Amino acid sequence: GLPTMPAELTLYSLNWIDRLIILRLAGAAAVGLYAIAVKFANGMQVLVRGFHLAWPPLAYSIQDDDEARGAYALIVTWFVAVCSLAVVGLWLLAPWLTEALADERFFEAHEAVGPLAAGTALYALYLVLVIILGRTGRTEYSFPATAVAVAVNVGLNLLLVPDHGIIGAGVALLVSYAVVVALMHAITRRLFV
Repeated sequence: GLPTMPAELTLYSLNWIDRLIILRLAGAAAVGLYAIAVKFANGMQVLVRGFHLAWPPLAYSIQDDDEARGAYALIVTWFVAVCSLAVVGLWLLAPWLTEALADERFFEAHEAVGPLAAGTALYALYLVLVIILGRTGRTEYSFPATAVAVAVNVGLNLLLVPDHGIIGAGVALLVSYAVVVALMHAITRRLFV
């Protein structure tokens, strides 16, 4: 597991880097709104947590590489489809959830729920790709991908937060996870095709 630790630490930093930038560029009230949006977006964790517990044993139980490729493609396709539907649903329900569960002073938090939920789904997909990368025995490739994602996140936060506040931070996180998933997909395709 040691080769994956730098990658996990880099991605963990995405949980607080944006808040520091929001605090500096938009103020403490915006950090509070963002924290509420993150809580609502983490509803995606309910969906993906069970899959993450079942995925590694299933992925490693398939001995034949050709069979694994086909099974992985099918399972990941369905996982992406289900997560996409959940993200869209959470994004559309965010205004009503925020109105029902938060004080009216915090209603603006709903604006960042969609991008944050999509980012959570992409992080879940990253974890799926890490297991596939683990099958190749080349987990050291995950760190460069996550390092690029963190650099993208910092840059986009600095660019977007001053004008767009928490929505900009949510979009920055979404794009960062999209970058790491794209890079990990390219790496796993090269190593396991």
